[in-house]
Amino acid sequence: LFVPTKEVAEKLSEHGVRAKKVVMPLGVDFETFFPVGVKSTAKLEIGIDPSHFVIGYVGRIGHEKDLKTILRAYIRVKRKYENVRLLIVGDGVESVKRLLLSKQGVIVTGSKDNVVTYLHAMDAYVLASLTETTSLSTLEAMACELPVIVTKVGLAKEYIKHGVNGYLFDKKDPYTLYRYILMLINDPVLCLKLGRNARKTVIEKFSWQNTVDKIKEELDKV
Repeated sequence: LFVPTKEVAEKLSEHGVRAKKVVMPLGVDFETFFPVGVKSTAKLEIGIDPSHFVIGYVGRIGHEKDLKTILRAYIRVKRKYENVRLLIVGDGVESVKRLLLSKQGVIVTGSKDNVVTYLHAMDAYVLASLTETTSLSTLEAMACELPVIVTKVGLAKEYIKHGVNGYLFDKKDPYTLYRYILMLINDPVLCLKLGRNARKTVIEKFSWQNTVDKIKEELDKV
């Protein structure tokens, strides 16, 4: 069995799955997910004012993703800065969608086949999940040189080095998330540094070609 993390392998063993397990990290095509040249153009392309700071999330709108924590942090940020927008790319639970759309400045796009354009329009990427395995969406955001702020879940707590290529915060903690967002809004140089380090992490550790090679290697053994 190919599994994304050691934790998943251990869970399967706990539930009586005896098959051999190989940890197979997810990979990102960093030629598809790349940093944008002019972010203002990307924002205009999806109808957002280029002067707005865009906080983003890509993925399923579900209770386990805890988008309410992101929303609470966003509301607090918006009290200080009017030119902030929350961009949610995805679809899912209707009650959560209604809550998001009830707040001024929140954009919910629905499901999109190509999310790169939306990542390019973001200034920071946030994941507030209560549970995750690898979080491919976070790695894709990192490949686009976005500074990321992520809960300490799954593999993310290992590949995010706090203050180096992103920030980690505790689950259900909108205040700390709010503080990190403010830091990024007030320090464009910090955004740039975190983003560049984030892409470097993906290229070095989560290349899709490395994943392909490892799959081939494991299949050759059998």
